[in-house]
Amino acid sequence: MGNNTGTVEAFVVRIAQILHPLVYECRPDRAGKFLQEIGIYIPVTQLNAILDTIGPIGSKADLLIEAACAIIDDVRDGQYTDVLDDGKKAVSLVEELIKAVNKLKDTIKVLNVITPAEADQLLQRIFNRLMVRYMERIPGMVEMMKLLDVIRIFPQNQDGSNPNLPPYSLYEINFGVIGDWIGDSKGQFRKLYKWGDADFDAKRLFARLEELLLAFDMPAFYDDALPEAVLGLSVASATVDKRNGTPGIKVDLSWPAPSFVHEWGSSAWKNRFELGMAMPMSAAVSIVPGGKIEIMPPVASPAINGSIKYTLTGKKAAPFVLFAVPGGSRLQLDEIEVVLGAALNWKPETGKADGQFAFEASLKGCKIIIHAANADSFLQSLLPALHAEIDFDLKIGWSAQTGFYIAGSSALEINLPVKKTIGPVAIEGLSVSLKPNDKTLPLLVGANITGQLGPITISIQDIGASATLDFKKAGSLGFAQIDVGFKPPKGVGLQIDAGMIKGGGFLQLDVEKGEYVGAMDLSVNNTIQVAAIGIINTKLPGGEKGFSLLIIISAAFQPGIALGMGFFLGGLGGMLGIHRTIHVPALLEGAANNSISNILFPTNIVKNINTLLPQVKTLFPVQKDQFFVGLMARITWGVPTLLRIDFGIAVEFPSPVRMVILGVLKVALPSEDKALLKLQVNFAGAIDFDRKYLAFDAALVNSKLLSFALEGQMALRLSWGNNKAFLLSAGGFHPAFKPPAELKVPSLKRITLTVYQKNPYLVLSSYFAITSNTVQLGAKIDFKYNISKFSIVGFMSFDVLFQFSPFYFESRIAAGLAVKCGKSTIMSLSLDFLLSGPAPWNARGTAKFSILFISVKVKFNVTWEEAKKVMPPSIAVMPALVAALELPSNWTAEAPAARPSLVTIGKLNTAPGEIILQPYGTLKISQTVLPLNVVISQFGNGIPSDVKQVKITDLSIGNKSISMDTVNDLFAPANFRKMSDADKLKAASFSMETSGVKFTDTSSGLNANYACNHDSNLNITVSDNDAPASPQSYAISQNTHRSMTKGGAIGKSPLSALYSQQQLENSVATVKEETFVLMNNNSRAAYTSAAFQGGSRIQAEDALATLLTANPGLKGLVSVVPAYTLTQLN
Repeated sequence: MGNNTGTVEAFVVRIAQILHPLVYECRPDRAGKFLQEIGIYIPVTQLNAILDTIGPIGSKADLLIEAACAIIDDVRDGQYTDVLDDGKKAVSLVEELIKAVNKLKDTIKVLNVITPAEADQLLQRIFNRLMVRYMERIPGMVEMMKLLDVIRIFPQNQDGSNPNLPPYSLYEINFGVIGDWIGDSKGQFRKLYKWGDADFDAKRLFARLEELLLAFDMPAFYDDALPEAVLGLSVASATVDKRNGTPGIKVDLSWPAPSFVHEWGSSAWKNRFELGMAMPMSAAVSIVPGGKIEIMPPVASPAINGSIKYTLTGKKAAPFVLFAVPGGSRLQLDEIEVVLGAALNWKPETGKADGQFAFEASLKGCKIIIHAANADSFLQSLLPALHAEIDFDLKIGWSAQTGFYIAGSSALEINLPVKKTIGPVAIEGLSVSLKPNDKTLPLLVGANITGQLGPITISIQDIGASATLDFKKAGSLGFAQIDVGFKPPKGVGLQIDAGMIKGGGFLQLDVEKGEYVGAMDLSVNNTIQVAAIGIINTKLPGGEKGFSLLIIISAAFQPGIALGMGFFLGGLGGMLGIHRTIHVPALLEGAANNSISNILFPTNIVKNINTLLPQVKTLFPVQKDQFFVGLMARITWGVPTLLRIDFGIAVEFPSPVRMVILGVLKVALPSEDKALLKLQVNFAGAIDFDRKYLAFDAALVNSKLLSFALEGQMALRLSWGNNKAFLLSAGGFHPAFKPPAELKVPSLKRITLTVYQKNPYLVLSSYFAITSNTVQLGAKIDFKYNISKFSIVGFMSFDVLFQFSPFYFESRIAAGLAVKCGKSTIMSLSLDFLLSGPAPWNARGTAKFSILFISVKVKFNVTWEEAKKVMPPSIAVMPALVAALELPSNWTAEAPAARPSLVTIGKLNTAPGEIILQPYGTLKISQTVLPLNVVISQFGNGIPSDVKQVKITDLSIGNKSISMDTVNDLFAPANFRKMSDADKLKAASFSMETSGVKFTDTSSGLNANYACNHDSNLNITVSDNDAPASPQSYAISQNTHRSMTKGGAIGKSPLSALYSQQQLENSVATVKEETFVLMNNNSRAAYTSAAFQGGSRIQAEDALATLLTANPGLKGLVSVVPAYTLTQLN
């Protein structure tokens, strides 16, 4: 079918194909049998009475097919103006066909062969039967629709109770269920099969799966008479998995399945099934609610890693047209690829392989054609000759966690950063959305367009085309109504340049989202520039009632206000968010993609609104009960301006409480119009006080040195909470280093200097990074030069890890040079080796040379210079440790966390070395110089000269020993253990180790009462301003004093009453540090050791080393694992 066929016409052609059997079935010799197929028996004596009414049905169906053929001929002959006329004729014939069926219905009612209610179902019965016939042409289609509950089949008269009516089936088709599956797939599966409930209906599911598998000629057997649901397959059987609380499906393999690939299909549609792993015999595959898949091999089975994948690929000579308006807007694509399956990863701690079930459809070669032919007169006057074609790719998927999604978006909506210029019109973005709602499927495609007409800039947002499939009402499709047409814009803006005064405004209203947007900018003689953006949302996420407000306003002025030393204040601004948050990941990413430069002191707002508005919404999304306020400023230096920095600081509260900073630094030397050095550094950072986390990112953009482009990124991360970590990088990291996931470090672009971009091509890149365990440095040079079909390609790179005491480094060095003709290599030379040193120097690696079909590869390991035994300095550890333990600041008094203090103690004067303890508190002695209870092999950059391990074995006051417990703190492993470079790259930034002790029972050494008995006197003074008052004193007994305190302010406080109540045990969940133990690899149970019962990873590694020293035969039989894995295994 041609590319200019409209969506309605395409559907008419499909309906004509569906109704084509009517031409045959309505013949006099077939009419009676066809009616019997849909449950209507007409006696032979009365059959002639319906022939006059059933015959026109076949005639109308025949004419409809002719009209469909005419549409195809119009497109093939290029008569596109006739397509709409023939399409309308086809729609008219569909309506006439429906009228003919209704006339037959009236005739059947007169014959009184069925009830009036059954006669009213005639049209639906005919259409459903023909629709099922059409689907039967595609293997497995009917069975798939039954599985999804789109089609329901009700067998009738199966026992032959009516001899005049043979067995038949009634069909119920509900295409609205498709919208339910798209909108809430998990809920629909649960509703249909009770998946995720205790009464999971496996019998219903297995029966429909049997039909589907048999339709694809796959062996399957299901017996509904069995008490338990069992689906038999050729090499496996599926049953209900009742091992967990919620039933799932368990498939037991009765035969081993090797990895294989099977392909079949036609030239247009190709199928591929791939089992990317070997499945041993007796393995079990478990599918549990939530989309999780587990593979449980038999005992002593090797690890299983791989995937199960089914791929369907469709590609035809002509594009697939999703929807179109003749001569107007359309959406089409070249190729469809659907992937269904799961990736499975082996988990040694559980002895299982697991993964998540998902599917993804890749729409390749998509093209949106936007034409304003069907727009209103206003838009046609603004954009009279608009005809835009935009190419893009799209991915639509489903996962158990998110349901359906469009790749790049969390919902069925995505904004594509398309940029294309067509004459005076620029397309700056494309949006595609599919939002199922109440049995309707609206597909919307829109573009953001900017046009220039003389001094007027026009900005139009989200203009395009729409197609809505409505299953609630019968219409142009019989079973549903489809509406295809022009999609009006959501927002319009105008900007005018009138010389001294320039400005414009933008307004947008999105009724569906409840969103109002306003923006304006004004410039007076290029001296004062004012800009403002406001967004009001009247619908909160999830449909909750409320509102959200965002305001960003700025004013820039030139010349600025002098601040001294050549600095000027060039602008001020502010931002306010009510029920809005600051999306920190998007803010940090904005430094790299240059979006934050559009937020600070924006210019040409109307012209750039299609780019600016999505960025603002992404950076400051709606979130209930979250607020922020911020200030912006512009500082310049020099006249004319050589340096300018725009920055903003904002505070967000109440949860989380965090402070963010964003800014743009620009430098131009010697002047902006003749800059030899031009730098633009975008930066953004955030301090999250609740998470105790700092993130700061910066990026070089639009920068150059002379004519050489400069770019790159920098990142700083610091976590001082439970998981302490630190790293600083400019340009990225060593290839073998993986930053901790909790630091959320993006992939950083190398610091890059592009000397030549085209021919020749010469680019230099480098990086430098510091972490708690490593210092990393690397660089690379890439070169290419083309001469006709020939090219010379070369590169050289190094990646270095440093040790400073004694100085030592390891550098991975690689280089290569090749001469090519096209893609074929004529001659090449490559070198890849590891260089370490100094004293001695060592180089080991490979060198390779090839010319045409001859190739020589040489391995080498060369050492030069005499080895100088440079010993790290010996350091006495105990003096430093003792000094740390003697510091008063490391002796702290702590009150129990669960017992609040009811009395605020004033400042007490203490003598040096004295510590004030709460009577019910504890004393903690802790240091961060050296971890205790672990073996230490280095101390900083030196080797311990006096001890290898330090333990605190006794704590006493006077001559009395006090019971004690250990306290922990975080230590960098590389500071106290010798580690290889590979281990440094993999090790955690910090490890929780023993740092000291604390008292746990002071009854034997420290004695303190909650109250001290002492005599109390109550003084009463009465003064009536007549005579000097006579003071009177009364002694108060201890019992009386106790009774009086209950009526005082402290005794009546809510906190005191709360504390006096009985506390519930285990009422709050506690989070503990991860514990590691030794595991017997054969039994996968804990290895019993009296010396070690559990601790940190480093303590467990020390225990394992001690065990292997005493019993070398246990090597490979005992390993270190997290303690929780033993719980899962047992």
